[in-house]
Amino acid sequence: MHPCPGFCPYYLRTMFNRGTTGARSALSISIVRPHRRGFAASMANVSMQIPRSVSPLLTGILFAANNLALPFFIGAAFQGAYLAMYYTSFRQVDDVMQQDGADPLVPVAAMVDSRPSP
Repeated sequence: MHPCPGFCPYYLRTMFNRGTTGARSALSISIVRPHRRGFAASMANVSMQIPRSVSPLLTGILFAANNLALPFFIGAAFQGAYLAMYYTSFRQVDDVMQQDGADPLVPVAAMVDSRPSP
């Protein structure tokens, strides 16, 4: 049996997921005020590392219980929930940038810091 039918989709998903980690981190850091950026980076890192460390244990338990497909469905559900929450969280950023006529290459934090306080 050729390994590509199972390996290639996994490899592509991993490549795209890990390949965009830097861009996602940069976006989340750019919308945080400078004095909170360290905390934001730490929280982003922890939120990525905990699932990477816990999921092999849970998958092993499910595989041992002969639930071979369930880990993949759970992973797909979490991935879908992540995409929905990411879109919901950051769509306001695009709206604010369009309303202000901002250049998309300028960090959002620079725009937030330059606004007068109410």
